[in-house]
Amino acid sequence: PLFVYLTALPLAVWNSPIGATAFVGLISTITVPLIYLLLRGQFGRLVSIAAAGLFATAPWSVLYGRHLWQPDVLPIVGVALLWALLAVIERNRSRLAVLVPVCLSLALQLNFSTLALFVPAAAVLAYRGRAVHWRALGWGVGAGVRLLAPWLAHNAKHGFRDFVALAS
Repeated sequence: PLFVYLTALPLAVWNSPIGATAFVGLISTITVPLIYLLLRGQFGRLVSIAAAGLFATAPWSVLYGRHLWQPDVLPIVGVALLWALLAVIERNRSRLAVLVPVCLSLALQLNFSTLALFVPAAAVLAYRGRAVHWRALGWGVGAGVRLLAPWLAHNAKHGFRDFVALAS
């Protein structure tokens, strides 16, 4: 349901598909400098410019930035997840661990292919096990489950068809 809620924001102001498409384009455009800012401190100026440039000109990100599909806003959620994971790696007991399950929950609402992100996120949390702020992570798991509650309730009502389809 996340994509429906996000596209409702511009449609409340401008009742046209053009407004929703412009909103998605704006989110995609904002993602490019966020990638640069996030990576500059970690890997230097050259790597951050290259990554932002590659993202800005990649055919799929350009295509997704011009249409109204659920994966359209996935890059900004991915950048937020990367920021949270880098904070967990770099800082002891970072409260930003709360964002890891929240971002995974948001990403899962946008596209089921993001199930693959659970593996590296779990690897980072396991690697930094002693330095993770477990209480913040627990709050994040609670918030993530709460964000998935409408979808989980729908699946419970309909015999967990999505889960069966994902498992197969």
